[in-house]
Amino acid sequence: MRPALAEDAPAIARIQVAGIREAVGAALGHEAPAIDGHSVEDTWRATLDRPQPAGHHTLVALHGHGVA
Repeated sequence: MRPALAEDAPAIARIQVAGIREAVGAALGHEAPAIDGHSVEDTWRATLDRPQPAGHHTLVALHGHGVA
């Protein structure tokens, strides 16, 4: 694990969108509605580009050299 960086935004968004699709699809019994992955990525990038509030940290898990 390590602190998340702005350049991790695409990987974080990919993982988040996949998780949402799987969870919502399972709950609804069919494929989840479309989710704008670019919007999710932009939100993560903006979040990681600004200073975090005191005591707050965003961490990413690593597998090899990539975010897992």
